[in-house]
Amino acid sequence: MIVTANGNNGRNILENPTYPAFFSNTNPLVISVGSVDWDRTRISSSNYLPYKSVFTIGGFVTLQPFFTSPQYGYFSGTSAAAPQVSGLAAVLIKLNSGYKGFSQKEAAIKTVYAITSTASLANNPSYELGYGIINVAKAIEYATSSKD
Repeated sequence: MIVTANGNNGRNILENPTYPAFFSNTNPLVISVGSVDWDRTRISSSNYLPYKSVFTIGGFVTLQPFFTSPQYGYFSGTSAAAPQVSGLAAVLIKLNSGYKGFSQKEAAIKTVYAITSTASLANNPSYELGYGIINVAKAIEYATSSKD
């Protein structure tokens, strides 16, 4: 499974491909991730894959511990959003002990489905927000209750 940042040019990935995010259009093992602001709207610089991407908050304040004196820095964009989805995927796989009885590929596809099918717009994907904003609680609930 690959979780990839969409990129930060404000473009439609189908019209202006960025890789590897473009592969989520045809490969069920790739999740492309865009970023939204705190008001849950797509950050204008976030690339998007119509009807396919998932989104999460792409801006936050973080401590930069490598400075000689503690300083705070602002980190935003799809590169800030994608690790959140990677973390969710890791939690889902761990909670299901690697989906015993399934091949690694089948387990990865089930994990991708748990994330995309529980996002905010999963029942009606949108052009710019795709499956919508991830829902960690719903994804965990789905993954731990669905054993088929």
